[in-house]
Amino acid sequence: MIEIQDLLPSLKLRMQYRINTEYDDTFLLNELLSAFQKVAKKRWVALEDLEDIFAQDIINIALYNINLIGGDFQTSHSENGISRSFLTEEEILKSVPTKGIGF
Repeated sequence: MIEIQDLLPSLKLRMQYRINTEYDDTFLLNELLSAFQKVAKKRWVALEDLEDIFAQDIINIALYNINLIGGDFQTSHSENGISRSFLTEEEILKSVPTKGIGF
């Protein structure tokens, strides 16, 4: 079974060179919990039944949501000739099969 607190070091490591802002552990654990719930929902399993192989997917969703801070519900952004677009959560969750499919 995946333990949220065990994912925190991996999330922090991935954030280390990508995000210049430091967040406290409580915030990061909350983001991991939210991502954990999204992956479990897609798998149609209880949180305690989510398989360990989805740990990286949980970290990816948490990192995705942290990177979007400040851009809530933004559909387009262009500034100084730079345009950005992002994958959707659904696109990231494509690697998580619905329970019973792909296993």
